[in-house]
Amino acid sequence: MGNITLDVAKEHIHNHETLLPLRIQDGNVYTNADMSVENFEEYYLNDDIDNLVPLDEPYKGTMPRLSYHTPVVGRNLREITEYAITEYNDPYEAIIWLKNVIESIGITILVQYSIITTIMITNVLKQHDKFSVHFKKAKTFFNFLLEKFRDYRLRREPIDQIILIFNEYNQSPKLEENKQKFIKLSKSFAERFTYCTYLVKMPVITIIDKKLFCRSTNITTLKDFNTAITYCNNKQLDKFYSYVEFTVKILKGKH
Repeated sequence: MGNITLDVAKEHIHNHETLLPLRIQDGNVYTNADMSVENFEEYYLNDDIDNLVPLDEPYKGTMPRLSYHTPVVGRNLREITEYAITEYNDPYEAIIWLKNVIESIGITILVQYSIITTIMITNVLKQHDKFSVHFKKAKTFFNFLLEKFRDYRLRREPIDQIILIFNEYNQSPKLEENKQKFIKLSKSFAERFTYCTYLVKMPVITIIDKKLFCRSTNITTLKDFNTAITYCNNKQLDKFYSYVEFTVKILKGKH
């Protein structure tokens, strides 16, 4: 992204107009007050993003919890970025929240992919050819997200991990024998990255959840998502793909 000036920050924010109405929720690593450092510029370049986070340490996303000037919980991204720029003349804080939202939305879809695949692998995706179609759709999203994370200097660790899990299962000639391993790895993946999910509430879910998901009226957490897809079938899986495509459009922004 280069050096962040006010003009650069405004340009990136303008290019992601679709993200600006999204409202920040509490209960995730991005709003956790346990970590606090003072210098935004010191951490902005994220020189360690290529270093893996040890498995015995919690995964806290790309940006550490900083001493933010701007109150965020309950506010949308537009309000947060405008406040950071107009009140504090701080392009770093504005861009950090844009990056946090991009990262969390991306990881949320990754975790949803791991959950929905784990549930449906015993029925809808039981056949190898059906899983292969599912895998191709998933990989398309994974590759898109790799590029987006690269552009915004976000850790690619979650994407690399889920690609390895999906690749191994897709290449196995004995799908039944490897199913339990896939399920175990997918559940571990979801658990590790859970606290990076649902930084923002996606309004589209409340609009299409009755068509997309079963027995759900409000999906704002992974627990809601788990409950919603328990009874889903092939039609719901197709609608999940549509939701992923919609999310990609939101993340792409203007070009």
